[in-house]
Amino acid sequence: MSSHHIVRENQEPALFIVDPHNISSENLGQLLEWSPTVITLAQNYEVLSSWGIKVDVLLVKGAIEFEIEEHLSVISYPESFYSVLFDYLTSKRNFTVNFVVDQFEKVNLLPYLPTFTINLISNGFKYVLLKQYEKWLPAGLILHIPDERHLQNHFTNVNLLDDNKLEVRTDGFVKMEMSNEYVLIGEAL
Repeated sequence: MSSHHIVRENQEPALFIVDPHNISSENLGQLLEWSPTVITLAQNYEVLSSWGIKVDVLLVKGAIEFEIEEHLSVISYPESFYSVLFDYLTSKRNFTVNFVVDQFEKVNLLPYLPTFTINLISNGFKYVLLKQYEKWLPAGLILHIPDERHLQNHFTNVNLLDDNKLEVRTDGFVKMEMSNEYVLIGEAL
């Protein structure tokens, strides 16, 4: 059996690196495995280049202070990078993006849901924004629900821990009832 895979352009989630120091090299390697479109902010370009990561798109606030490579697309933004990022992804028909961030505000992402699937890799967790959650998870996996109001949502097959965390009781499905708003759910990496 062949291990060759055909990956069409923009089939893989784009990778937007806001904070390159907030992910392990192993997890970063997994995200880069299928050659996604790599997008970052200007201040991260030199670090990522020194790690051997080919950046495809650079989001720049103001002027560029260094020489850039020919293949690099540069997009400037006035205040917030969110609108130019999602406009770019829309133009490429890529509607899934992995963010590597330290901190984020859910409110900045809400305008782009449900058009985009947004995964946030932050501080050892992979977060998703969903109105309903159902996934098979192994016993002992830790979930993080940053907004404690949503701990009141009905979750199955979990025990409540401290610091807005839940632990999966047994191997099997974890479900959260349908919510009227997007709930941020983090799975430990």
